Amino acid sequence: MNVTSNYLCFTHSLRNTTGTLHPKSWITSQEVSRIAFTVCYSILLFLAVVGNVFVVVIVCKNRRMQTNINFLIANMAVSDLTGSLVSIPRFISLNINNSSEWSVPGLLAEILCKTCPFIRDVSISVSIESMVVIAIDRFFAVVYPLKSKPRVTRLRWVLPIIWLVAMAPFSLYFVTFKIGYCKGKAFCIFSWPSIFDRAQVHHIYFLVTIVILFFIIPFAIVSVLHSFIVWKMKHRCIPGEQLCEQETRSQKSNSNIIKMAIVIVLSFFVCWFPYHTLTFFEVFVWKGYQKKSAPSFHSFTSDILTFISYISLAINPLICFVFSSNYRNCLKKLFPFSLFLFNKASAINVKTQRTAATHSQEMTNCNR
Repeated sequence: MNVTSNYLCFTHSLRNTTGTLHPKSWITSQEVSRIAFTVCYSILLFLAVVGNVFVVVIVCKNRRMQTNINFLIANMAVSDLTGSLVSIPRFISLNINNSSEWSVPGLLAEILCKTCPFIRDVSISVSIESMVVIAIDRFFAVVYPLKSKPRVTRLRWVLPIIWLVAMAPFSLYFVTFKIGYCKGKAFCIFSWPSIFDRAQVHHIYFLVTIVILFFIIPFAIVSVLHSFIVWKMKHRCIPGEQLCEQETRSQKSNSNIIKMAIVIVLSFFVCWFPYHTLTFFEVFVWKGYQKKSAPSFHSFTSDILTFISYISLAINPLICFVFSSNYRNCLKKLFPFSLFLFNKASAINVKTQRTAATHSQEMTNCNR
């Protein structure tokens, strides 16, 4: 989440516009970097839009796919789609124009300056909360399979709560984001009202909201729940041949879902952890000195880690199609040409299916 990067975008834009001019006949390393990032962000936008649209369409059009887990995955797809449409074009524009100038005129500039960061960070938070709810849902399905789930886990309650919890802390963006002017140019900046100690409040807000509330706590909860689920599945064997077969089918289904959920969580963590680590050091350790001592290296590193973080907006659909045969089969029905594209994905799951079959045989013979 780019609270810090937005806070610093004003000075970053000034550095870009007042930098050294290079001869037009040569392509500098900075221009090569801009072209590379423009191409990469364009590809990422295409993959994020197409993949997340496919997931939403599959869940909406196939009744057998309309389970709690798939609705939560579709909820993540909607949030990722929204975030990619709002955030990635801004990065493409920034690299093409080589400036953070906010070129939208008038009142529309103020509206977009406030709503775009709000929508971006809400969409990322919705994905995180959806992962937590998926872990809670699987926890009750595996640990208490014969008991009804708590009412609070029902979708008609969960989905609105997810979005409201995500929107609440970022509603402050409508106060802190504003248009600032420098030399007649407009920039979207992040600034607390003058009644606060801006640096201290910004540090506290970043630490509490982004690091603790929407990163450390969710991943701690998900890690504990998934660890307990895996342990429970490995140590459970129900007596009775008929019950054992039923338990085998249930465990196979739960195992596939849990594997997919764990990979989604790990991929999100891998994408965002380096960026949050860099931002944490910027805010609490270096306090701007590192950027002053090596501006070019720091800027390039920040750009790389920012791009890696936004890969999370496009990776979930790929994980669904690789780990779930149901998603692949539904995609093939919608688009027959996709059969060739996902042959490799099917091959990846051959080993997993063989392992599941072996485990199924062991469970069937658990009373012998």
